[in-house]
Amino acid sequence: MRGSIRFAPSTALDLTEARIQLEDVALASTLKWSARLADGQLAIRRAPDTAAWDNAYDVSLRAEGLTLPGPIREVLDPAGLLPNTMETADIRLTPVFDAPWNRLTIEDAPPNLQILNVGNVSFTWGRMSMTVTGRLDADPNGQAEGKLNVIARNWRDMRELSVQGGWGSPDLKGTLETTLGLLARATGQTELLDLTQTIKEGTPRHGPIPIGEATYLNRGSQTAPP
Repeated sequence: MRGSIRFAPSTALDLTEARIQLEDVALASTLKWSARLADGQLAIRRAPDTAAWDNAYDVSLRAEGLTLPGPIREVLDPAGLLPNTMETADIRLTPVFDAPWNRLTIEDAPPNLQILNVGNVSFTWGRMSMTVTGRLDADPNGQAEGKLNVIARNWRDMRELSVQGGWGSPDLKGTLETTLGLLARATGQTELLDLTQTIKEGTPRHGPIPIGEATYLNRGSQTAPP
């Protein structure tokens, strides 16, 4: 494990860059779970002054050979549909906050996330693979609004995973599978989906059909559930 961090030369110590390199890292808990990462890197860099937003940070995360802890796997995959190890994950985001990350926000309260630019979120896990791009903005209540483009292979496994994990409504399982099946046929490959999700008041939808639970980017002007 190797890491470095840089701050702006001021008493506030604004974060300018941080990087952590991990290689063949394993964790073992007294609660009898374990986790392992073959290779990975987390990098955070404050966006240059020429960027479109103030207080924006470029964040990248790369992971190969990630074995998740048992408690997390039970949440993500309670039915045990996937192998223990996720082959690859590649995440590139640019979150925009209402204040910079520095000593003062750490000592007082963390900044609120205002915009989440999704440059690329992709993973390969067993037979499943997915790539997501798009942008989400926080509404006055802190709920996410925007659009995400999703390219998913073996989407039926993902749909089953979402229902088993409690993220998708079991009542809409049949309707959702029929609708997504028709959309998949449009790609010429029945196991490949290429669609755009609209998120309004935190709820992702495809057309009029809700396909997930409400998502909050921050607590907004009202008290939002965690």
